[in-house]
Amino acid sequence: VHRHNEILSAIASVSRSYGFTLLMEPQCFADEDNRRPDILFCLGPRSIAVDLTVVDPPCADNVRPCAATTGFAAANASRDKVTKHAANVEALGHTFHPWACEAFGHLDEGFVSSLRHLARELPKFSRGQFVRDVVGVTSSLVQSGNAGIVNAWRCRTQRHTLLH
Repeated sequence: VHRHNEILSAIASVSRSYGFTLLMEPQCFADEDNRRPDILFCLGPRSIAVDLTVVDPPCADNVRPCAATTGFAAANASRDKVTKHAANVEALGHTFHPWACEAFGHLDEGFVSSLRHLARELPKFSRGQFVRDVVGVTSSLVQSGNAGIVNAWRCRTQRHTLLH
């Protein structure tokens, strides 16, 4: 959850620096379980709601298919996000885009195509840089989170070894 929120905060900061108006965790889309997308990019009458997920490809559900196909876990996560949020978002006349990335760095095609779609709202000269900045901050924070997990595991292992 911490890594997810850190990535969202950075994406929001980058997006605002390019002039986007956005709303974090918009309540208007909440379902009966209070699930809602992470960000609403306010683009007028047809705004875009996105929901981010960072998935771990080697988890039990993904091990075999993941070994054969890069992006399998992210694609699965994207489909799950569409199932959870698309109907509520579209019922209010907006568009839903899932943003899924894998812990090893792969970004689902929907994530990248959604960024390109959002970039069309910007002046031509800044479109490519916006996409690069969001991808860059996302990738950096995913890998930073991975380093934190490895470091925490190493510290626990060393502490365990010292105690025994």
